[in-house]
Amino acid sequence: MSTLTEVKRTVPVKLNVPDERHDDLHITIEQFNDAANHTVQNGRNDDGYRILNESTIHDEVYYDLRDRTNLPSNLCIRAYSKAVEAMKSTVEDWKDGESRPLPSFNRPSAVYDERTLTVRDRSAILSTVNGRVEAEYVLGDYQRSYLDDEEYERRMGTLHYREDEDAFYLHIVLLKEVEEQDGDRVMGVDLNLKNVAVTSTGEFYDGGELLWGQNHYFRVRRSLQDKGTRSAKQALTRLSGRENRFVLDRLHTISRRLIEEARSHDCSTSPSRI
Repeated sequence: MSTLTEVKRTVPVKLNVPDERHDDLHITIEQFNDAANHTVQNGRNDDGYRILNESTIHDEVYYDLRDRTNLPSNLCIRAYSKAVEAMKSTVEDWKDGESRPLPSFNRPSAVYDERTLTVRDRSAILSTVNGRVEAEYVLGDYQRSYLDDEEYERRMGTLHYREDEDAFYLHIVLLKEVEEQDGDRVMGVDLNLKNVAVTSTGEFYDGGELLWGQNHYFRVRRSLQDKGTRSAKQALTRLSGRENRFVLDRLHTISRRLIEEARSHDCSTSPSRI
């Protein structure tokens, strides 16, 4: 009897957003990041550690987020959930005696789920601070091959703004069940921050360069934020694009090395575990 396994793909799709709705998406992203940063700053236990339980976080910050932003309810929930996930690894490092800055959300992106996002064949509808926005896709063959595959279930997505292109992208998460490949050699992968990936074959993929880069961008952002000038704000926007490209490049390199490692050991399956 064959065994089914779940395959997840994230497909970046450029959006053709009506000109008059650009500001609605920009403001939504800004307020989403503000909500996530507010959660980081106010989700604190008496002992100084972060609150990690989402139900506790909800009681602590949800109504504040509703008051300080115009975000729909479910986008507030996605914002504090994103902050909680980022805080978990930070707290673990603190407990191990490692110094590390609090998570900070400055990249122009916002997380959507099935309650705030409708993914259609050739367009998407996104909740914003000013109602819903419908945007058609700008598709290439790669995106069509996944969106037209009826076996994939469309779940959630992340809205990104790319300053260098002056364009919005929706990274759509697709899921489907497939039969596991034949074979008895499996490579397990543990995902973490210090070591981005550790394989069961004994390979370590160090996250030091990634952490160095993120800390570097954190220090530069803080310096620009302290200045508060118009040119500093423009530089912050450009910085977000560079940081996003830096992280994606490093993660892409590691993912390719993982595939090569699996192939070198003739592995049939490579499940991930967080």
